[in-house]
This record gives sequence, structure tokens and C-alpha cells, in this order.
Amino acid sequence: MSFLVRHLTDYSNPNSLGSRMRAKRMKRIEEILRDVISEKGSATILDVGGLMQYWMALSDDVAEYCHVIVLSDEPQEGHFDDLASGFVGTSEFRQGDGCNLSEYSDCEFDLVHSNSVVEHVGNFDRKKQFSIETKRVGRNYYVQTPNLWFPIDPHYLLPFVHWVAAPYRFKRLAYKGLGPRNPAMNDYERAVHYIEHTDILDKELFTHLFSDCEIYLEKAGPLTKSFIGIKRAPKVS
Repeated sequence: MSFLVRHLTDYSNPNSLGSRMRAKRMKRIEEILRDVISEKGSATILDVGGLMQYWMALSDDVAEYCHVIVLSDEPQEGHFDDLASGFVGTSEFRQGDGCNLSEYSDCEFDLVHSNSVVEHVGNFDRKKQFSIETKRVGRNYYVQTPNLWFPIDPHYLLPFVHWVAAPYRFKRLAYKGLGPRNPAMNDYERAVHYIEHTDILDKELFTHLFSDCEIYLEKAGPLTKSFIGIKRAPKVS
């Protein structure tokens, strides 16, 4: 099991399953961006809940025509600036909430992107609002999220733990820790908040939230590891 976890999460190894999945994801993103750039000469990207290092994998011949806005509810300006300095396009950090993008107009961005974010925004109403705002402000969108029924939870890097009743996970995370990434918090309320905001979706819920897109299944062997929803604007003839 530990070998499988490493194979899924070792992004320093280009041959790992995680790295190969990430490369395939970026290829799909670049296809969208190349169409946008071909149409209008540049592309604006809103990356909701993302990190700048993700966009370093974008091909230079695409990145140079892109302006990336990384939106997060947590400040990261200093760290962001260090990473953004190596990006051949332009970029900026903004603090905000992906469930409330009221400062942005309809279809303001060529691409709205989120990678493993929707499962962290909170309850169903928040997830629904996240999907509404994603679809509203983006001409195209790309949303990825883990699959509830994949046996290894990507947040805890443990098998089956995300299928266990939440009260057990509250107590375990608060007092003993939950996997190699999550030592004991020694704070029950903080543990409850973390777990309530790590709420993985199944295909039915993902499809309900993003019903206007094409859904792709990311596979690890015969199992679906995660879902990707892609909505593309009609090409201008």
C-alpha cells in the first residue's frame, strides 16, 4: 500500500502515476488555452484555490500569452512572488472566496480552473455556489476533484479512512493524527473544521454540480481516482 501511495503522490518522479496524470491534465488545459490564444491572441486564467507552481508546467509557448490570477482565501504573497518570477507569462495573486466572485463580471475569464478545491469549500450550499460562480465568470472551465470511492484518500494518504464515520475521524485527527500529512492537532474544534472541509464528492454529486460540462474519469488501473469536468466555449468561426 505504501508503494501505491508513493506512486500516486511522487511528483518528483516523472514516471509516477501522479506525474503522468498531472501531465495529461496539463495537456487538456493547453488545448483549451491554445484555442483561446488562436482566437484572441492572449488568455486570462482564474485559478481558484490554486498555487503558482502548478502553472510552471505550462509550455512556454502557451504561458507567454497567459495572464494567471491565483485566487485563494489564504494569503501567499511572499511565497507567490518567489514562484511567479520564473513564469514566462504574467501573473498575480488575489485573496478571495471561490464561492463569491461577485467582483467579477460574467465570462470575465477565458478559463476558470480549480484542482482539488470543490471538496474543501464546505457544505452542499457552498459547493453549489462554487459551481455557479465557476460557470458564471468563465468562458471555459476546468474542474478536477478526487473520487469518494477511490480507496486511498489523497488528503490523509490512508486507505479507506474517508469512508469511516466523521465522529471517529474528528477524534482521531484531534488526538492521534490521521496519516503522514496530518499529525494530531490537539484541538477538537479545529479537527472538526478540517474534516468538514475535506468532503470528497462522488460522481453523482459532481455531475449534479457541473451538469453542463464533459466529464472525464482519471483512472488508476481499473479504479476511478478522480473526476475532471471541462466546459469549452463554442469556437468562433
